[in-house]
Parts: sequence; C-alpha cells; structure tokens
Amino acid sequence: MKKSLALIAISSTLMFSGNSRKEEPFELKISNAELAPEQNLEIAAAPCTFETECCECEEPLEIISNPSLFPDCQWSISAGLLYWSAHQDGMEFAIRNFVFVPVVNPLPEEIDELNNLVNDDIEKPKSKWDFGFELALGYRGGCDGWDLNILWDRFRATSSFEIEAKVEANQTLITLLSAFAPAQGGVTYARGIDTKWKVQLDLVDFELGRALWAGQRLTFRPFVGVRYARIDQDYDLEHKGGSWSPRMNPTQDALTGLVHFDNFFHGAGLRSGLNTSWNLNCGFGFYGDLAASLLYGSFKLSHDEYTRLVTDPFSKEKVFDSEYKFRASRAIFDVGLGVQWLGHFCCGCYSLLAKLGWDMHFFAHQNQMWRVVRLGDVSGQTLSGENAFSQSRGSLDAQGLTFSLRFGF
Repeated sequence: MKKSLALIAISSTLMFSGNSRKEEPFELKISNAELAPEQNLEIAAAPCTFETECCECEEPLEIISNPSLFPDCQWSISAGLLYWSAHQDGMEFAIRNFVFVPVVNPLPEEIDELNNLVNDDIEKPKSKWDFGFELALGYRGGCDGWDLNILWDRFRATSSFEIEAKVEANQTLITLLSAFAPAQGGVTYARGIDTKWKVQLDLVDFELGRALWAGQRLTFRPFVGVRYARIDQDYDLEHKGGSWSPRMNPTQDALTGLVHFDNFFHGAGLRSGLNTSWNLNCGFGFYGDLAASLLYGSFKLSHDEYTRLVTDPFSKEKVFDSEYKFRASRAIFDVGLGVQWLGHFCCGCYSLLAKLGWDMHFFAHQNQMWRVVRLGDVSGQTLSGENAFSQSRGSLDAQGLTFSLRFGF
C-alpha cells in the first residue's frame, strides 16, 4: 500500500555557557503535508483491529487471554482402582415384628395378630464394598491448550444378606415383596429370607476441556462433553417357612418362595463440569471435581415369582410375571475430593500424576421396581384376596475411595 511520507521538521537548539554545553531534547514532528510523487515511499500496513475488515488483514488479530496451564502438546494414559459401595432407596423387603405366631398350623386369628406391629424393624439389603477400575486416554493439543479425554469407569457390587426370625424371641418376618397366596390365608410372613442384590455400573465419558491458571496456586479446568451410562440391577429373594410351611388343614406342601427383579437402564446425554487443583509445595496439592449430566435412555423392568417344592421332584409353579419398558430422562451428579501429587521429568517431556480421594456418583430415580403384596386371602378359600401394587421408587448412589495414576508423554 502506498503512503505519502509526511514532512519531517527537525529543530534543535544548542546553548553554550562558558566551557559547558546544554542540549535540548531531540524532537520529531510529523505533519500530514503531502510530498511530491517522486518522494513517495513504501511502508508496512496497519495492524488488524476490530474495525478493519477481516479480508484486508494480512495477520490474525492477537488477543490476550488467560494462558493455558500446559502449552505444549501431550498424550496421557491413566488407570485407577475403585473401592466403592452402592446404596439405593426403596429396597425394603420385610418387617421384623415381635409378635408370636405358632410354628405348626397357626390359626387364622393367630396370624391376624401380625397386623399389630411391636418393636418392628424394617429390613433391607446391607451394602458391601467391592472393587472396580477406571481407564482413560487423553490428548492435549496446541490449539490454546484444549484437551480431549475418553474415560471409562466400571464397578460391580454384589450384596448377599440372610435374616432369620428368632422363635424364642417371638419374632416373625412380614414380607413386603411377595404376591404368594398361602393356603392358610391372612398376612404373608416368613421365618427366614435370603436376599442378593447385584449392581453393574458402566460410565463412558468424552470430554473437551481446557486447564488454566486462576491464581498462583489455583487452577481450573472447565469441560463439556457427552456421557453414556449403563446400569443393570438384579434383586433376588428367597422366602422360607411361615406362609410357605407345610400344613394339614388346609393342605399345603413345604415350599420355598423365589422372587426375581431386573431393573435395567441405559442412556446417553450431555455432561459438563469443573476440575479444580489447589497446589501446595513440591508437587503436592488438593483437588476437587464437580460435574452434572442429563441422560435420555430406556428402562427395562421384569418381575418374576415362583414357588418351589423343597422335596422331590422340586417342581416350580409361577406366581407372578410382568415386564415393563419405557423411556425417560435421568440426571447424574459426580463429586470428587482428595489429595494429589504431580511430578515432571526430562525437562518437562514426561509427567506423572497420582490421586487419592473420595468419589460419589448420584443417579436420580433409578429404582423403578414395582412392589406387590398379597392381601385379603381367607383360609381354605383359594385366591379370595388380591394383589396390592405400589412402585418403590428411589435413587442410587455409588461412592468410595479412588486411587489413580496418570502418565503424560
């Protein structure tokens, strides 16, 4: 681009006094006076600004921003060990009642005494601790320090629980998850119940984030992404004694009551969160993570109940059978807090990050199992009562210790 060189006027004043000399500062003044055409010179174009059109800019506009925590490109792999336990609402299966009922051939009026609850306790599965693992692969590019990560968490938990009613303590177990209609009628109860609750959890996350300095010792990493979740629950109960005991009048063989629930959910959706690091000295520090996701997916539920003879030929008879499918959106919240150590090696070419902390994952409204209780049967009158249905909704959580190592290269 041709520009006219402005007229340059140079003025300086020298002042002498004796053997000393004082110089006034050199002053350069540029005016808009136009020179002759033969005096025109070539000078550089003005830098791009917001007012100039992008197509006329020879160089991109440089914007000052919060610098990336890691400016160089780097790959990373990580693995972790989980030691978690799972809990869920709405899993109650019996009421331990301190009311006496004879073991052999109780009368209908004696069974009806179970409608009076004395020092009762609600029984539900006891959570146990189990191991899981997590794997991750990441890449941090040179585009302003953005990073991409793929993470996979897998956790399997199995909780087996057996309870018995102590006859000498006048205990009975009123069942809350059985549609069995006993020959004796009245309230359905058991002398012993075995339960087994199994949870299978898989979380796959894809994240786009950027780590940046928020202070001299504080770093933030906001991220967005998508999540896929698969949650499979199996809940089994085995009722023994009580309403399943052999009887003479009316006649009933010795039975075992078997109940099976399947609560399956899988879905995908958006996820966003924030990772924070509070750095101390020598690479040590604290970390705190928070994320939320909203998934759209499908539920598949099944409920089966059988009775099985306890003697040969051990035949089964179906009592209840149902299936239910529907689609819904579910929220998931993730929280983590712990300590960490970060070290760099070979002039920063390699890094190692070790973390130990407590993680919690909350899955809203995951328990969609239906509760079925048999009511109103009269002794000697087959199927004189009815099933009472209710939905025992509840939320699931998995929490515990997590130890992980991440290697960057």
